[in-house]
Amino acid sequence: MRLTPLVLLANLLQAQAPTTPVVTPRGVVNALSVTPAPSSVGPGGLIQITGLNLGPAAGWKAEARPLPLQYGEDPAWQVLVNNRPAGVLEASTSRVLAVVPAETPGGLVNVVVRRGNQQSRAARIAVQPITPALAAANGLGYGVAANAGSDGTMVLSASSLGPEAARAALRVTVGGIPAEAETTASAKLPGTFDVSIQVPEGAESGDLILLGINNAESNSVVMGAARARSELIFVPLAEGSPEMRTLRSSDVDGMNLTVVGARGSDGCYPAYQLNARARTLARIDGCPTAMQAQAATPFVESPGSPEFAALEGPARKELRIFRSLGREPLRVSLPEAVTNVVGQAGGQFVATGAGKNYRVDGSSGEVEEFTPGGTAAGLPGLNPQQLLQRFQNLDLGDGITRLLSAPVVANNQILFVAADSLTNPSKARVAVATPQGEVTGQRQFPEGWLPVVAPAPAQLPANAVRIPAATYWDGATRNFYVLVRHSEGRHALAHFPPEGAAQVIDLPANWYFASCAPNLPVFALELTRGIALLGASSEDRSLRNPCPADGFLLMDLTTRRLEAVALPGSGRLNASGGADELNDFLTGANFDPANRNTSDTFYALDGANSTVIRFDLPAGVNNFSGGVRAPALNMTIALANNRAAGDAGIVLFDLERTESRLLPTPEGFVSMGLIGVLPATRKLVARGMRTGNSGSQILVFSLDNGDLEAVANPEGVAWVGPPPQPGQPGQPPGQPGQPGQPGQPGQPGQQPVRLNAKAGTVEAFAYGEDRRMRGMVVIRLN
Repeated sequence: MRLTPLVLLANLLQAQAPTTPVVTPRGVVNALSVTPAPSSVGPGGLIQITGLNLGPAAGWKAEARPLPLQYGEDPAWQVLVNNRPAGVLEASTSRVLAVVPAETPGGLVNVVVRRGNQQSRAARIAVQPITPALAAANGLGYGVAANAGSDGTMVLSASSLGPEAARAALRVTVGGIPAEAETTASAKLPGTFDVSIQVPEGAESGDLILLGINNAESNSVVMGAARARSELIFVPLAEGSPEMRTLRSSDVDGMNLTVVGARGSDGCYPAYQLNARARTLARIDGCPTAMQAQAATPFVESPGSPEFAALEGPARKELRIFRSLGREPLRVSLPEAVTNVVGQAGGQFVATGAGKNYRVDGSSGEVEEFTPGGTAAGLPGLNPQQLLQRFQNLDLGDGITRLLSAPVVANNQILFVAADSLTNPSKARVAVATPQGEVTGQRQFPEGWLPVVAPAPAQLPANAVRIPAATYWDGATRNFYVLVRHSEGRHALAHFPPEGAAQVIDLPANWYFASCAPNLPVFALELTRGIALLGASSEDRSLRNPCPADGFLLMDLTTRRLEAVALPGSGRLNASGGADELNDFLTGANFDPANRNTSDTFYALDGANSTVIRFDLPAGVNNFSGGVRAPALNMTIALANNRAAGDAGIVLFDLERTESRLLPTPEGFVSMGLIGVLPATRKLVARGMRTGNSGSQILVFSLDNGDLEAVANPEGVAWVGPPPQPGQPGQPPGQPGQPGQPGQPGQPGQQPVRLNAKAGTVEAFAYGEDRRMRGMVVIRLN
């Protein structure tokens, strides 16, 4: 079954009068980043609305400021955001640019277009205080930046930068290099800011520009013209160097990397700092160390910053911060020996000691003691792992001592389900507790109903906490939902309202939760304010892989109405690790018992309209495996297989266009392995395995036009990325995952090729024909 956007629009038009405004269900997005719905924008930010009958056929543009709240005539049109009139910049029959009212509170809001007494159905967008966005020259949110500056100063258009205090914390990087920037409200384009950026020394045309405020980051755009071709930089290892195992760039600077060997018996890691701009490799002296003996690297990154840091062992009373552009590392003395270091946004690091926490400024090296959760910390008071540990030792009475569901924070309280058994409970309650762990209330399940319990996995990782029950907290209405089963075998949702007894919401007749997998996922659907689950036509509580699901179960959180949507053609998908949510699309694949971890049919439920789409494979492809998500493109991308993984190429499942297409394995290669996608330039990066098991190299595909660039290896390098062991076929490293899920990484010493999407670079170890490591490769993508 395939429904194109035009067919969906036709269905909407049939349901509404011919001149009634129609906003497509995914038709409201941030006008600068153009991030797929459900998109986000700040109060006072600019939104783009698409659909039909949205404005005059001749078009319309505002000629005065402030922006008018109505446009056109006989009768006029109006844009409403949560029933507040929005200023409108321009409009046509299919597109409107409007400004979100500055007083709009945060959260998901309804957007409608009204004309006279007729109005569109509501579409939704998230309003967030800070959600920076940059404009591109093509108006599509990617590619070359829309730059109005010159002479070493760029002037970019940005939106949703938050209040003045937040804008003071704006950080900008160009090619990963911090840049000085100033913001002013735009006099030309309402709802936006002009960001004046001084191009930093070392930045080059083709580098990516990224804005950040606190933990929020913008879409990336390209400075100047994109590179005509990708640039490969090779830095050799010196003879006698220890075996290197980990190569990793800092968060935003793909030219500033660490090269790390195996941890020694003294806890120290042999390590180098790689400056790819200068093509230099400098040995890091001393004893970089980590508390976790199994850690692959002692270095931690700071999100949105080119810095990384490591503890100095064995005392762990000194933190060393490594910076880009060849600058000397900072040595920071800590007040005590610490046990852990984590990176925070903007070049900050947090070190944890004996009951104390210290924030270290990565630029100045200043150290500040703070209390997590306090006004100066910016850290949550409790993380999910801490919550799980806090409620492990339960005793609610009546034999109820086992934590059955993940605790959720609900209005400064903690909600969870507890029972007398993790595998076959006979008694269960919903408990209400304080963040400190004190239980303040208990609520009973409806008579005859108990939580659905997922079967235990065959193996549970060490120190892992098993959570077999599934719940959902609706913060907007303060309702709590639990997946439940009646003693007679029926399945339902137990609804716990803020006050009063729990109620039962029955599943449609002959439908059950797909409960033969170790997890029972509950997916939130933002565009329709609902939830979705995997459904089955029969009950099966045994552990199975594959675990068959026959469709989706959808509940509207406003009406609390449950419906079942079956897969077309009596199709089935694998509920055991193969289902995913991507921008309110629920995706999954069927399963082939004869070819484990492969599929030949891909399914997607569009949560915006409850339509299930079936994607058949392109001609010449038998099956697929190892899917990876590409949210910025509304795509799932997988290996296309005939006889081996990736030998047919790479298949793209385009959720918005409802089509699948193939990037075939190029001539001279036997297979491809997917490395990743660069949203800023719409490039897909793969590793091609050469014919005759003779080597590998990087392949770069344009997702706009399908053009291929094969990046030539440097002299003396046969393999970019780890070669297969002698006697093994030339397959990409790592094992393919479940369809719709990423594959597993290689073993230590076999680090896969890595894409740094924020920096637009690829990094990998390089090997000669004899399969011995020769050095490191960094590729600046075009």
